[in-house]
Amino acid sequence: MTAQAAAAVAGLLLVRWMPVEDYALYTIAVTVIGAITLLTRGGVRLGLAALLAKAWPDRQSAAEAVDAAMRVRLLVSALTMPPILALAWFLLDRAGASGLLIPAVLAILFAIWLADTYGAVIDQVLYFDRKAPRVQALDSGIAWARLALIGGLRLAGAVSMLAALATSLFQSAARIPAMRHWVSQALDGQRRRAPAELVGTVRKVALRQIPVDLFVALQTQATIFYLTQNGGGIELATYGALARIAQLLAPFNAVILAYFVPHFAKVTEGVAKRVLGYVLIGAVPGIGLFAIALAAPQALLFFIGPAYAGQ
Repeated sequence: MTAQAAAAVAGLLLVRWMPVEDYALYTIAVTVIGAITLLTRGGVRLGLAALLAKAWPDRQSAAEAVDAAMRVRLLVSALTMPPILALAWFLLDRAGASGLLIPAVLAILFAIWLADTYGAVIDQVLYFDRKAPRVQALDSGIAWARLALIGGLRLAGAVSMLAALATSLFQSAARIPAMRHWVSQALDGQRRRAPAELVGTVRKVALRQIPVDLFVALQTQATIFYLTQNGGGIELATYGALARIAQLLAPFNAVILAYFVPHFAKVTEGVAKRVLGYVLIGAVPGIGLFAIALAAPQALLFFIGPAYAGQ
């Protein structure tokens, strides 16, 4: 929960401190990062979890599962990264980004993908090794460190789109040393090459998941595409700013997942009634935010700043 809280605060501070023109471009970059993560990680993560569920606690088989997941992620990335980066170039160009700025943004996006490839997904091993609190503590520490970096940028008068993306790169890259060390410990230092049939199993799951993830990713990208084609920078920035407000709900979602899901897993009777109750409780923060938006929309300016007062 603390990691989500730090991310929510960081997002709102960037909205308030970044020039509107920069934030419009930053909105594009953030949605592209989300698409990269979803399309290159989602199916591979599911495939690795399925293999570990069968293999654990056999360290040798688990090491083979990790190797299979890494190889399949590179394959999936080879299929999805070129069109994603091409779309990012198009959207940034349509939004008015300069010729030199676009390659710089794409380079950071590629670096974020690379860092995520070697610092995420493999954390599944730690969950099976009952080291989830360690992972959560690491993510929380990194999230608060990123928040401190953003504060430092503000003090230095250097808050910009590229600087903000650099803090996102830091958040992904800072995970790598500890994650790889802990996973190596959990696997007793074993590094095994996965047999072809194991790679095929993960590949099948990952490729089957791509259409689902693509549908989810396109919903956000379609909105960004529409705004770059028919709106201006202020409309695009406002969309991104309002999305940051919605991020305030992330800590509540984390609490729901942490406390409600374990209880729900034990339910054997009255399942529908229990699900409805959990959904209603989880919806309370969102309903409250929606009510504020209807009754006193100006109150939202407290979160995103006066630059968006005319929207």
